[in-house]
Amino acid sequence: EMRFMIADIVLSFVLLTSNIGEAFRTPIVTRNKVRSPGLRMVVTNIDSGNVAVKLPNARSSQSSAGKVNPGSALGRLELDKEGRLRITDGPTIMEDLSPATWKGISAVSEEEVGDAISSLFLHTTLPAGSAQHALSLGSLVSCNKLLACARLTRYWMGPLFGDSAEDIPLDTQFLLMETSENGPYALMLPLVDSGFRASLEYGDAKEMEVIFYSESGDAVPSTGMRAVYVAVGTDPFELLKTGFRQVADSIGS
Repeated sequence: EMRFMIADIVLSFVLLTSNIGEAFRTPIVTRNKVRSPGLRMVVTNIDSGNVAVKLPNARSSQSSAGKVNPGSALGRLELDKEGRLRITDGPTIMEDLSPATWKGISAVSEEEVGDAISSLFLHTTLPAGSAQHALSLGSLVSCNKLLACARLTRYWMGPLFGDSAEDIPLDTQFLLMETSENGPYALMLPLVDSGFRASLEYGDAKEMEVIFYSESGDAVPSTGMRAVYVAVGTDPFELLKTGFRQVADSIGS
């Protein structure tokens, strides 16, 4: 089981760091269509304990990010009183988040706030008495293209592509969006905290949802948890590196 988990991690990392630009510039592919030939993958030698990953036709990160202006300043990401997750002086990414359910807390101190990347944690409190919860995350309003990594089997994740919230699959563990052509970009990472594991999906109510599962399988009371990390930036590669580092530093993983 461990070697399959290692293969999953290696493959996801190589895909996201080596081919994210290719994903945003290939024809949109959803879960109901054939995937792009530019993202074919071959994984070998899993049984022997070694993992080899091949990504044909992958572009370099420099050429993929050529149309992005990584030096441009970006407004601050905030969750306002109207329930809009927005960039100040920029686009609204999501709307209709209930202020009674969600609180936005900056992922970094005031001294660490930069011009190119802004981030926050969405905090919530889960009611007692259940091992599974579903909370609305509102409506996605700014999305040109998206890349989602969702759990396909117990030990394996796979990439799926689209251009709207309807393309976000069940049990999504990672979501990277191009809010408009050539950016800015938004990163969403559901987290594990306070005894619950979070994941994203497009729900039956035509809204994005965060699904929470008790890690133990038992009903666990929650006094509050960091449910989702959200960050925006002008360069998707720097956004990924900074986002993973901030989450790791915050939760101590």
